[in-house]
Amino acid sequence: APALAVRLAAHTDQVMAGDLGDGPAREAMAVIGAATNVAGRLHQAAAPGQLVASGATWRAARPTRRLRRACGT
Repeated sequence: APALAVRLAAHTDQVMAGDLGDGPAREAMAVIGAATNVAGRLHQAAAPGQLVASGATWRAARPTRRLRRACGT
C-alpha cells in the first residue's frame, strides 16, 4: 500500500467560528477569516511529512520551545 503523505500547517490569529448560514445551505461550525486563508497557503507550501508554521505561530510557541527551525536552531 502507498505511504500516507501528510502535509501540516499552523497559523496563529483570530477567526470567527460558529454556525453560518440558514436553511439547507447552513454550515455547522464554519471557521472564516484571513487566518484560514493564510493557513491554507501554508498547507499548500508544505512538503509531504512537513509542518509549516507561520511567523505568528513561531513567536507564540517560542517561549515554550515546542518548535524548532528546520535548521535545528
